[in-house]
Amino acid sequence: MIRKLTLIMILAALSLTAGPASALFDDTVINPRARAMGEASVSVDDDAFAAFANAGQLGDVAQGEVAATYVQPFGYDFTDFFYVGAAIPIHEKYGNIGVGMSHFKVAHQDVTLEKETQFTVAQWHGN
Repeated sequence: MIRKLTLIMILAALSLTAGPASALFDDTVINPRARAMGEASVSVDDDAFAAFANAGQLGDVAQGEVAATYVQPFGYDFTDFFYVGAAIPIHEKYGNIGVGMSHFKVAHQDVTLEKETQFTVAQWHGN
């Protein structure tokens, strides 16, 4: 009984000291079409942006597509967000794949304050 109580106390102490997990990137919409529709990107990404936002939409890609976009979030000149991606139909048997790379950077007076790069690989197979 004391052993169980000690274990519970140790786990409770550890859970109180653990900080919340978070990422540093901002949730920036990369698709120009989704930006124009008020950031509704999940349901319309049936192009080269699908690997980043919604891999389920890769099934609608009938031919290969490549896209790149550059955004300065919030209009500030010290932030940069770049994305390049592709959606490629492989074969009916194997489905479609999507690949993407995004890069976010915050710099001021030639000093990089924050830099983050994400790579995305997605695959869709209908049956």
